[in-house]
Amino acid sequence: FKWNKDSFNEFEADFTVGANWATCKKVIIEVGRFLEGRYYSFERDLTMDDFQVSQKTTNAPTKSPTYAPTKGTPKVPTLSPTTGTDAPTVTAISCPPVGSEPNEIEPGNLMVNFAPAETLCTLTKVVFDDDGVSVVTTTPIARSYNMNLWEVAAGSFATSLFADKKIVCYSKGCQFVLPPAISNLSSMRIQIQSMGGAKYYLTSYSYAISERDEYARFLESVTFGVTSSELD
Repeated sequence: FKWNKDSFNEFEADFTVGANWATCKKVIIEVGRFLEGRYYSFERDLTMDDFQVSQKTTNAPTKSPTYAPTKGTPKVPTLSPTTGTDAPTVTAISCPPVGSEPNEIEPGNLMVNFAPAETLCTLTKVVFDDDGVSVVTTTPIARSYNMNLWEVAAGSFATSLFADKKIVCYSKGCQFVLPPAISNLSSMRIQIQSMGGAKYYLTSYSYAISERDEYARFLESVTFGVTSSELD
């Protein structure tokens, strides 16, 4: 603050009462001009008025604890959550039996069961000609075999189809989203119509390999390759 030499100036200082002071019965407080712990008069008088010593902290805590803020009845914990299902509530689709006609499936949010044992189940997109009967092209999308998880098929189309929304698998099947089937005839994008267009199908095949092929697969994965004579 700015010192006014012609009038009284408001001044205050804080000090801490430690353990030593707290045990004293008598404390003397000196007010004056101090420099590095020593008193200096500077041949001048120091006039003071309205000298006070006050406590800035709160009062000492009471000896007995206060009551709790409220005496409300404690709330009983809620019951445990209901048992969750293996997957979101979506009707699961099973692969057709081996040798039967492929199952046409509609686009949207799907849950598809794993392929049964010794069975290969494929999900494909089939593009038809304008007559709605002649198949122009069949593109693989995903597959499951021998009770294994569904996986994205090879190829740029399948990869791009699941680029944003992955296949999510649970204990009995996998869930994924199929967009509306779009045909690509004559480099033009045509929405599905009653005639022509594109559709999704699930098809099942018998999945079995010979003992020779099993050996070949194993040796191919652990060596630099295997020849027919080595397999024989």
